[in-house]
Amino acid sequence: IKPDICAPGQGISSANKGANRQCNSVLKSGTSMACPGVAGAALLVRQYFVEGFSPSGTRVPADGFEPSGALVKAVILNSGRVMLGRDNGSNGAPVFLSTEFDESQGFGLISLVDGLYLREKSKGQVRVWDREPLTSGQAWTKSFVLGACRAAHTSITLTYFDKENSSTACYPCLVNRLDLTV
Repeated sequence: IKPDICAPGQGISSANKGANRQCNSVLKSGTSMACPGVAGAALLVRQYFVEGFSPSGTRVPADGFEPSGALVKAVILNSGRVMLGRDNGSNGAPVFLSTEFDESQGFGLISLVDGLYLREKSKGQVRVWDREPLTSGQAWTKSFVLGACRAAHTSITLTYFDKENSSTACYPCLVNRLDLTV
């Protein structure tokens, strides 16, 4: 699914040189303007886990751990809010309609309050598993009960970084194949 996630990238104030080498700013739009917001969100996700906000939603330093890049990616993707459409950039032109997981929005608009649990701020709770070791052919099973959950939906995200394949004779060149069954 591409794009992976969407972030605000239109009319972003960016650094610009002014007259006589003075600092100035200019409004810009595009993926280059959205990328810093996603990078900042990834840093906040990492800080959330390092400072021990998981699983209680409040800071408990003893619960802190160093999250893997795959966990940070999973949180960002799982945080996506479905968008109704996308602006085509022309003044007065209609908005293109968009549906979940399409080529305009991927997993949706990044929303960390939906991807991380913060007590009294988030609508749902989050469960994470990180760095679960698997060997070839091994199955990993996790069972849990949702109970009396008031959430509108349940979202489960699996991310991993595939080991680089040394062969140039295959397509697609997946080294590991992980299947998620819910």
